[in-house]
Amino acid sequence: MKVNYESKSNPLKADVNVWFSFENNGKLPAYLKALDKQANGVLTDIIKDKDFKGESGEQYPVRLAGARTLLVGLGKKKGFSPKAWMGALSAVTEYAQKNKFDAVKVNLDFDIPGKIKLDEVISFLVKAIGLTEHKFDKYKSDKKDKAHRIETVVIAGLPAAKAKRAQKISDELLVVVSAINLARDLGNTPANEVTPPHFVKVAKEIAAKTPKLTVKNFSVAEMKKLHMGGILGVGAGSQHDPQFIVVQYRGNPKKKENLVLVGKTVTFDSGGISIKPSQKMDEMKFDMSGGAAVLAAIKAIAELKLKVNVVSLIPSVENVPSGTSYKPGDVVKTMSGKTIEVLNTDAEGRVILADALSYAKKMNPKYVVDLATLTGACVVALGHHVAGVMGNDQTLISKVIKSSKATNEEAWQLPLMPEYTEQIKSKVADVQNISNSPGGGTITAAAFLQEFVDGYKWAHLDIAGTAWTPKSNGATGYGVHLLVDLAKSL
Repeated sequence: MKVNYESKSNPLKADVNVWFSFENNGKLPAYLKALDKQANGVLTDIIKDKDFKGESGEQYPVRLAGARTLLVGLGKKKGFSPKAWMGALSAVTEYAQKNKFDAVKVNLDFDIPGKIKLDEVISFLVKAIGLTEHKFDKYKSDKKDKAHRIETVVIAGLPAAKAKRAQKISDELLVVVSAINLARDLGNTPANEVTPPHFVKVAKEIAAKTPKLTVKNFSVAEMKKLHMGGILGVGAGSQHDPQFIVVQYRGNPKKKENLVLVGKTVTFDSGGISIKPSQKMDEMKFDMSGGAAVLAAIKAIAELKLKVNVVSLIPSVENVPSGTSYKPGDVVKTMSGKTIEVLNTDAEGRVILADALSYAKKMNPKYVVDLATLTGACVVALGHHVAGVMGNDQTLISKVIKSSKATNEEAWQLPLMPEYTEQIKSKVADVQNISNSPGGGTITAAAFLQEFVDGYKWAHLDIAGTAWTPKSNGATGYGVHLLVDLAKSL
């Protein structure tokens, strides 16, 4: 998908012209008068007769001045927000795809509320259209079942002075959108294709095409030398060897410190010996969404040539039952030297993250941020709209939350106090992988992770509710844009 900007000296054609309006109360808004004049007053009649009211979600297709036009309602001006804007644009995209339009012209000549900056209007426009336009249909054999792709988005109504900056923002967002869609595709691809070795293949293919990006993959033998008993233990039951992938980007070689991103990557989570119910087990292909996010994010960071050093750590396993699986009651020794009593093999994400967080210390971290589809408790607490964030450094947590708001990938801080650590102490090992008392499951999981955070600033994002949602009917790519924005801020 391309994004072009129209100017008076360079008018561009499209299959449909999209105009926006807030609720109009039967009166023609000032910003639509020029269009109405071209259409010989037809728009005045449409609005006066209340055929188009400008209500949220409203669409009114009509021919104006000989051009196919779609009027789109934005609802009350007072309630206009980035989410409302993205919702309207997603609906426009679906309309264009349904009608098999190749080019869509979006007119920004409307009274944007002052609280919304132009940068936000442009970035969320590109993001909404780019994410909605992309459909996961690689397994559809009939071409009729494949989604129509929009080739060009034309943005009109901006003065030349603003259009130049807007083009720069659009170009950057297209890189981010491409990365988000990569993460979505990885999440949506079934687990018989996306295995731990497949993740290595994808990472190496990305690095081969992306300057300054390097990949190192640790074999089972190498992980044994590093005493990564958490990763090796969880992956022991699968025919696919566990993998530990280190992806590096050196955007500022003069500095030694790195932003270290860690992503839980369980390519399929049956629960292992503590097996899950069969209902919705198919969704456990999404349990690698953290790894997909940190891989896609570092790809976008490299392509944008950000002047920051970033490392993505990807512990990748398949958690399935077999004669060689780790079992309830087992004790595994991690890279840190600490031991974990396994009381539930379905609490495996934190076990593999224990080794990855220990390895993070070797990467000279300025900050470490991990993303994990870690707990069902987070879905209970926050639903599918907001991720939970915890950590040991308020400055970093605040940066994560600021980036979450800037990218519309919301995160909400939860407490992480010493009392929660008491709940994961083991009688036979250093820690146990589930709490010894009910309640606060999201926080006790974070308290477990904190046991393996050694001397660096760390934030944990529990994305169990946001990595895939019932509404999206698939992976969302949550976290990619947030992490890119965080990297830009450093």
